[in-house]
Amino acid sequence: GGVAVPMKVQVTTPPAGPQIAAAVRTALVESAKPILEAAREGAPYEPVPRHGVHLRDTAYARLQAGQVGGTDRVAVGFTAFWAGWQHEHMDWHHDHGHAKYLELAVMEGSTSWPERLAELVRERFAG
Repeated sequence: GGVAVPMKVQVTTPPAGPQIAAAVRTALVESAKPILEAAREGAPYEPVPRHGVHLRDTAYARLQAGQVGGTDRVAVGFTAFWAGWQHEHMDWHHDHGHAKYLELAVMEGSTSWPERLAELVRERFAG
């Protein structure tokens, strides 16, 4: 269930850089938080929660360490089983929020995201 939008950024670390690799993993999640917040803000909101939870409250950003060919990834998405329907149905009217809430957040945040990732890693090792 849920919905996630893929975005790929490749980070190469030196062979003797386990500290750098650890910093990249931490920075992956931290740098994705503005995208997460934008998606949460754009997600449809209804006064009465469905199935006991609001869609916006099911948003997550989590590390997927080495799960695909040893590549670390950050996943941003929503766990609510109706998230995909809300995301894709552009003909549904929402008083608060809109369709394509995750896709738009990724598109808008993708230009600054790699720079933020690099900044967080540099900060970790700044003197």
